[in-house]
Amino acid sequence: VTLIHGTRDPNALDMVVIGNNFAEADRPLFERRVRETITALFGTDVFEDSPHAFNVWRSSIIEARFRFSLHGGLCFGPGDGAEYRRLLDMAEEELPDYDRVFLFFDGDIGGSIAGCATLGGLFIASDSVQPGFTLPHELGPSVGSLADEYVN
Repeated sequence: VTLIHGTRDPNALDMVVIGNNFAEADRPLFERRVRETITALFGTDVFEDSPHAFNVWRSSIIEARFRFSLHGGLCFGPGDGAEYRRLLDMAEEELPDYDRVFLFFDGDIGGSIAGCATLGGLFIASDSVQPGFTLPHELGPSVGSLADEYVN
């Protein structure tokens, strides 16, 4: 796991980025997209005011194979409970004291959905729909207690 943003501050929120459905040959593409996404995240007004509140770690795992489940436009995370646990175990193996997991998809994850946040601090996103927008949008409700478009 590689620190790509932050100062290793033990009080900062630790987020680990795991790649999903990237081929090994696409590792440079994965690394570039993650770098661009994280740069965009901290260029967003909500997050640019507190860049040292986060440590972002890029995992060496890029070929995780998780299914994605949507119901009525709402995210239910990777497939089933066993797959969800497998992802959390992967994150813990990469970074034992992580706070959030960001599962970064290669390509489209279904319909017009660019990403979603689930219980347990898991964020699923692709940069294929709105580059630089999805992660700040999905991270906001979890970290900042911001409302999401699914809340009435």
